[in-house]
Amino acid sequence: MKRFRNIGLIVLSAALALSLSACGSSKSTTSGSYYDAAMPETAAAMASGSYGVNNKVMMAEEAAYDYEASAMEAGAAPAAGQYESYETKLIKNVNVSLSTSSFDDLVGGIKTKITELGGYVESSSLYDNNYSNSRRFADITARIPQTRLQEFLDTAFVNGKITSINEYVEDVTLQYADLDTKVKSLEVEQARLLELMEKAEDIETIIALEERLANLRYEIDSIKSNLKYYDNKVTYSTVYISISEVAVVTAGPKAGILERISTGFVESTGDFFEGLGDFVVWFASRIIIIVFTVAVIFGIFKLIAFIIKRNRAKRETNGEVKAKKDKKEKKGVFGKKNENACAQADDSAATRQEEGAAATSEDEKNV
Repeated sequence: MKRFRNIGLIVLSAALALSLSACGSSKSTTSGSYYDAAMPETAAAMASGSYGVNNKVMMAEEAAYDYEASAMEAGAAPAAGQYESYETKLIKNVNVSLSTSSFDDLVGGIKTKITELGGYVESSSLYDNNYSNSRRFADITARIPQTRLQEFLDTAFVNGKITSINEYVEDVTLQYADLDTKVKSLEVEQARLLELMEKAEDIETIIALEERLANLRYEIDSIKSNLKYYDNKVTYSTVYISISEVAVVTAGPKAGILERISTGFVESTGDFFEGLGDFVVWFASRIIIIVFTVAVIFGIFKLIAFIIKRNRAKRETNGEVKAKKDKKEKKGVFGKKNENACAQADDSAATRQEEGAAATSEDEKNV
């Protein structure tokens, strides 16, 4: 009997689902009639005690899932014409780049204008650069009511020059409609499951239904969070503002020739003196490091020069010693030769004296 009852319920559910598909335009009315027809029978069968605990849990889950499928068929996928009932949802974002010589006035004026128009500053940051012609930078992310966006763009930047502006729009009407329809279907299913849980009598069935309800609540909360995100993005446009501080604001292309020449001359002169000042500041702030570095380099060069000079002196000293030694050796050789020559000369002189003396004796004898 249990098998026949299960088969009968499944056939009844399929027949009702097909009838709902054929009458899709009735949406929640049709799905409600399906639920009213199917759920009481299921609840009665569960309460009668003719099923086991497992069958009761299975039937509760099948009933819930069957209803979800029918509800989604009836309402979660709206036809193209049904989107027309939704207001157009447009997300507008603007990127603006500015240059100014009145940095503080521009930043303060922008923040004041944001508050006046009912917006708020989502984020703000300031950068200070002492070694660039653009000395300070600021990034501001502003959220402006979409109805007053153009007023903000027309009046907020009077103290600066717009160098670039980009505006882009995203249409999220279809995504919003899909999410809204789905959450409504899930809420209807949630209400029906709560009714079913009130009729359930055993703990296991109640636990199964509570688990399904917990999943539904999570899905509903997640979808509603996405809807709130879209609502916020549509209601408040986002303006990303980048501000650069310069010494002189460059003349626009529509300015006259003399004005452009004058502005260019002033700008180049200012750049020169500002660059010179930056160099002086840089040099003065690093004078100790520079002096130390120069001293180290000078010391290294002096050490290298000293080593080269010492090696050269050694080479010269070694050469002089060698030359003196060679000279002494040469002098010794020549000295011995001179001594021999002198001895021979002395011997020759002595021989000549002896011969002269002998000749004189003979002459005296002859006389």
